[in-house]
Amino acid sequence: MIRLIYLMLAAMFLYSCGNSRPSGVLAEDKMQEVLWDYVQADVFAKDFISKDSALNDTAENIKLQKQVFAAHKITREQFYKSYEYYLHHDNDMKVMLDSLLARQTRKKALLDSQRVKKPLIESKIPS
Repeated sequence: MIRLIYLMLAAMFLYSCGNSRPSGVLAEDKMQEVLWDYVQADVFAKDFISKDSALNDTAENIKLQKQVFAAHKITREQFYKSYEYYLHHDNDMKVMLDSLLARQTRKKALLDSQRVKKPLIESKIPS
């Protein structure tokens, strides 16, 4: 009987170690998608909205964040709880950030390859 109890406790311990992400924390793939859009919105707010003196950049940034959360069907609290979790789990955060960096690198390479380079001086020699 005692062995059965120890076996059950060991099984519960192993199960809890394998499933260590608390409830309410976004899965890595979902968090990566949200974080990508969140960062894009933040960059937009800093690079463009902050230059418009008629707009309050903090208020506009909050609006953009709300749009990101709504698009991903999550709450602000879910995002920040998940963000806090990943900040304290270095390996998971590193994987996520590496993926985001690779995504940005691919996006930049695609944009660079699509950019048509015009000659600096067009030839006016008639054919």
